[in-house]
Amino acid sequence: MVNALFTMMLIYIGWTKPFADPTIYFFEMFNECFIALTNYHMMCFADFVQDDATRNILGWSMIGIVGGNLVINVLYIVVGAVKDTYFKLRTKYYQWKNKNLKARLEKKAELKAIENAQRVKVAVTTEL
Repeated sequence: MVNALFTMMLIYIGWTKPFADPTIYFFEMFNECFIALTNYHMMCFADFVQDDATRNILGWSMIGIVGGNLVINVLYIVVGAVKDTYFKLRTKYYQWKNKNLKARLEKKAELKAIENAQRVKVAVTTEL
């Protein structure tokens, strides 16, 4: 029953594509497939699998599947956080750089105005 619900969920997500972002869509499908695989493994731990060696192999297989899913999702989160931090720091740097550039240009314009005023003053005094 649960496997049928997971299959129906995969079909629904694949058919309707409810997410605008393709990355979110991919990870939703990816996670649903891993949930279905884990659920199939859980069925194998029922009483109809009698061999302990088979259960041991299936247990390690399930640990590998869950671990792989966990690693991929954590990597996605870490990469997203690093990208966000990089872009925020870059934005702050350019804001700081533009502020300093603006201040330097204003100072340069003031010095040029003072120089021009002094030249005019010198020119006026030499003419007299």
